[in-house]
Amino acid sequence: MDVIGKKYFTVKMHLWVHLCKSDGPGTICQRILLADAYAKKNRYIFRGIISKQEGRRNYWHHDVFYRDINQFFNLNIRGLDKFEERSINIYLESDYILEEVEKNIDSYCTKEWKEERTKNIKTKPRSQLSVHVRRGDVRKDNHPMRYVTDQQYINMIEKIYEEIGDKPLVIHSQAPFNGDKRLYKKYNPEIRLDSTGKSSEPSELKKLTYAIFSDWEIMINSEFMISAKSSFSYVPALLSTNTVYHIPFWHKPLKTWKLLSL
Repeated sequence: MDVIGKKYFTVKMHLWVHLCKSDGPGTICQRILLADAYAKKNRYIFRGIISKQEGRRNYWHHDVFYRDINQFFNLNIRGLDKFEERSINIYLESDYILEEVEKNIDSYCTKEWKEERTKNIKTKPRSQLSVHVRRGDVRKDNHPMRYVTDQQYINMIEKIYEEIGDKPLVIHSQAPFNGDKRLYKKYNPEIRLDSTGKSSEPSELKKLTYAIFSDWEIMINSEFMISAKSSFSYVPALLSTNTVYHIPFWHKPLKTWKLLSL
């Protein structure tokens, strides 16, 4: 637009986030989503993640991974090599953003933000209870603070059924499942075990994102879900607009969640 012979442009504030993690995709996607929520609240345009680990290409720092998460979460992030004119680039540490968001997480993870991020995911709620039973690399001997016993899960499920009535049960977990499947058998559950690894090989990376997003789509659309002490279920819990039961751990819950005691 020309005004008295002068051109005025809107300056875009682009946010780039430094991330140096070797964690699983739950943690990586949690950091990405919270960076997006931070950008939205502060009126920045979230542009992408910068790997600080020079000399190595993380499994998550790959075109296939970015393409898939952009499609799934309705995002538009990319690599650092593509800038736009008339923009100011802001660089922040992922840890700083996490700390700022968790001071008042409800003001960032709003209903409007959830709707935008689940635009490609949201369907009619599934009348079921989805439960994340964290297993795989988490055992009682190596992660006692994160481990929840199968009997504790059973106790929580039975208590929830007293509130909501019997619902189809879906168990989301990891292989090898170092728990006791027999305890869940009376509920005739659907058990979904993820056995994918962290690889930068495009075909393996595609398997990884497909497996994860399939589970997350189910959790997000479940009428009821139990989130474990894990970013893997914390991510779909953040995006759910249904009933979330939360086992407290170090990441902040939303005010709408129902807290469980072990």
